[in-house]
Amino acid sequence: MVNIFAETSDIKIHIDDLDKDTLCPKPGTQHANDMHIVYLIDTTMELSEAQFDTIDRLLLSPEGLKDIKPYTRISIINLNGIDKQASQTDYLFSKCRPRNGEGPSELDKANWLTESSRLMKQMWKNKFIPSYENAKKDLRDQPEGDFTQLIEIIYELSRMPHLAFRDNYSERKLVIVSDLIQHSPNGGLSFVNSCVREKKCQSWEDIKSGDYGTLMRAMLPRFGENPPTVQLLYLNSNTDPNLNSGAFELWDAYFKDAGITNLMLDFETNR
Repeated sequence: MVNIFAETSDIKIHIDDLDKDTLCPKPGTQHANDMHIVYLIDTTMELSEAQFDTIDRLLLSPEGLKDIKPYTRISIINLNGIDKQASQTDYLFSKCRPRNGEGPSELDKANWLTESSRLMKQMWKNKFIPSYENAKKDLRDQPEGDFTQLIEIIYELSRMPHLAFRDNYSERKLVIVSDLIQHSPNGGLSFVNSCVREKKCQSWEDIKSGDYGTLMRAMLPRFGENPPTVQLLYLNSNTDPNLNSGAFELWDAYFKDAGITNLMLDFETNR
């Protein structure tokens, strides 16, 4: 019998060393903590077809997955603002990107003496891609929500053990897809009045010195000594299509307080 996970010059992972559900290397094995990418997708405002296509092509396409290094954990959080508080956050999808038997990474390619590229392709096609596509379908089929707990979810992501986004990974990346309008229910922090109605967001410094200051300082994410890189994909909204409200500057200052100084910004170009 061919062992598709036999030892090669670069990979020393046997099939028994992979979790059967997540396809991730088990703790203590090689590549177990290489990288974790989390996509935080804000669906509290129903995504248009054009918006979803942009997200899919930029971030979530099967073709793009091939450019991610094998054994990278890929997770998706659906921020829908409907039925769960931030403390109940779990992943819509969370699996490690398996070897696909063909590339482009050298790690993908089978050792022709001891491994089967055909079986690797079957794992990619039958165990990874279907659940990934099902998660994307769930994102597409979302009604509008009532609240957008961005700050709360980022905080929970930094501290909840079951989300596995701790600094024991060599690399981490957080990709936030949103219109960046924080809105917590029941008297919580909301950017709606300043960013949407007044079209001028409060600064992060003003928020910290205001009524929510103590809470916001306590809820800064704790990402450890090796913080993740953070990328924002701004979804155009009718209220702030050119991002002139100061929302990006607010979030940039927030993340700097959390030790992240290289915030990246991408725009949706649909109008």
